[in-house]
Amino acid sequence: MRFPASTSVLIVGAGPVGLTLSVLLSEHGVRHLLVEAHPGTSHHPKARGVSARSMEIFRRCGLEADIRRAGLPASQIFFYRGRSLVDPDFVRTGLPDGPAQGAERTPSPGLICPQNALEALLLRRARQLAPDGVRFATRLLSFSQDGDGVHAVVEETNTGQRHAVRADWLVGCDGASSGVRSGAGIAMEGPTGLGHFLSIRFEAPLGDVVAERASASYFLTEPGRGGFLAVDNDRHWIYQHPFDPQRDDIADLMSDQLQLAQLVREAAGLPNLEVTVQDTMTWRMDAQLAETYRRSRVLIAGDAAHVIPPTGGHGMNTGIGDADNLAWKLAAVTAGTAGQALLDTYESERRPVARQVIDLSLANSRARTGYRIDDELLLTAAYRSTAVIADTGEPPRPPLDPEREHPGGGPGARLPHLRLPDAAPIASTLDLTDRGFTLLTHTGDTAWQRQVDTARAAGLPVALRSLADPATASAWDDGGWTTAFNLPATAAVLVRPDTHIAWQAPNPPADDTELLDALHRILSSQQPRRPRQPPGQYERADGTILEERSWLWQGHAGPQGWQAAWTRTRDLLAPVVGDDRFGMEGDPFRGKIADGAAGLATAFYLLADGCGPQVPHVRRAQVEELMRPGPGQSDGDVVQRWEELLQALGHDPDADNDPVSKRWRILRTDYGQEDDPTVIGEVLIRQGYGLLEGLATVLTIMRQPF
Repeated sequence: MRFPASTSVLIVGAGPVGLTLSVLLSEHGVRHLLVEAHPGTSHHPKARGVSARSMEIFRRCGLEADIRRAGLPASQIFFYRGRSLVDPDFVRTGLPDGPAQGAERTPSPGLICPQNALEALLLRRARQLAPDGVRFATRLLSFSQDGDGVHAVVEETNTGQRHAVRADWLVGCDGASSGVRSGAGIAMEGPTGLGHFLSIRFEAPLGDVVAERASASYFLTEPGRGGFLAVDNDRHWIYQHPFDPQRDDIADLMSDQLQLAQLVREAAGLPNLEVTVQDTMTWRMDAQLAETYRRSRVLIAGDAAHVIPPTGGHGMNTGIGDADNLAWKLAAVTAGTAGQALLDTYESERRPVARQVIDLSLANSRARTGYRIDDELLLTAAYRSTAVIADTGEPPRPPLDPEREHPGGGPGARLPHLRLPDAAPIASTLDLTDRGFTLLTHTGDTAWQRQVDTARAAGLPVALRSLADPATASAWDDGGWTTAFNLPATAAVLVRPDTHIAWQAPNPPADDTELLDALHRILSSQQPRRPRQPPGQYERADGTILEERSWLWQGHAGPQGWQAAWTRTRDLLAPVVGDDRFGMEGDPFRGKIADGAAGLATAFYLLADGCGPQVPHVRRAQVEELMRPGPGQSDGDVVQRWEELLQALGHDPDADNDPVSKRWRILRTDYGQEDDPTVIGEVLIRQGYGLLEGLATVLTIMRQPF
């Protein structure tokens, strides 16, 4: 597989959080690369509890059914307490019903699914969506930032081959010992060493032993130590053995299979149990939180951002929530529909959630009589940031609501679930949301349609869903809308791609731009001051109309021509593009500077004279597909594909009076090797990425998605 030289997002770490982020970025159409130092996914079950909120996220990704098949049945989600697995005086409890007993809060309740099984399913989905997007046995060696992105160096551990990767954004999902976090200079705050455990994965015939007391977790009370975690409640198990690193020689214990098996027998209370130890690992209980989640172009998520005690089962799930929050924001920023300030809301929304989860988990770890497992805790998350337009007079409260004291349905909260009868596969209000924004209304008022049309005409992704549709209307009888949102029937609710409510309005406004204004606020983007100009004339930040573009694409072969094109392009765009987007290191007249100038030149030609109003409908993935050799193809095949495309568009590659063909011939002779299709293909691919960046920049000026 070709190793990409550039990407929009580079993810480090292919655990549940990194793989979830990969899947979600693919769903949003974001080009990305995920690297993982290990040769494959985890073999150890590790985390097992997948909460209701995580299952809702996986539901959106089409993974819910597969994960349920891989998990324990719901009839076994109990918590056992006893001196051993055969204690006649054991106590078994289920999940608490909570204060709203009997109310269905989610279409996707949580379950127990071992991390190794979950990762395998996430990896399969990630590779379905981005076949070359996940690289194992590849470690991050170093990275540096500039104003435009991140320069990273990665190494394939099997061969030692190193690659330079240029990324717009780097996301560290590489665990509690995160190299990305360390490289970005982000400190951790909070206690460490609250407990030390030896995790023994083993096989033993315990199915019949626990048949009448089957549970997800088996906590051992004194004189027992530690506890058992069910993988399948039959032959596959984990025993968690606490130890003191100052007193116990754990290294010797881990190398002694007989002693490990004896530990399992003693804890189980079965001296003759046949035990086969499969592997071991040690882990330390910490309670730490990163001081920040973002350092310029670098972001962190999951255990890299927060290390949460496992007493409560929220660690992995909090990280999955991070990925859900971050993915759509990265997508909006890379598409040019949002300003970079939107990424600051990732920290302001997710860090308070992690802080509260850590505090709750610490309290659980100190509980003498057991602690509460709350599958639906993370459903109560309510955000406060500039990505939410809320009533400023509302008193502040914690982001999570363990006691369910506050009704949901307001700005910042997750969209309330209400089951929609006879509407499969849309069985919940949560299923009505889109990958972009969704405006939910109770009635079919055409005023809301005009609001959506205005926003879409400005290039912002928003869909209208009316609950007046016969398939969903019955779900809202008896005041369901009013109960869920505390709003009149004339209202509308704007839902973000992560299903959190961003804005609500009680009545259709007279001004058709109110939704557009709200979206610009939420996305931290600048709203154009005047309507878009007709094709061939485009607005610049200072109001100047871009004309006289012919010099851009009627370039010259040779260094002076490229420098002239670059200088003119940079001067023209300086009021709009504040950073030196194509001022990369290297030869000042060739390399990526030339590619950037050529890309901007071609982009302006396509926009002004070639594609006209169709260009906003072009997507980055479509352009990239033209540059990517297919299976068994070489760079030379890419050249042939582009020539065929030119001919299909009505351009003769050999014509002298065709400006597009002239641009093509300049490309072919750029390196003086016109007859070598492989070299031409390499140049074409490199300049193609310059074209991508050029289109992205120009469309950003036009406020169009790409």
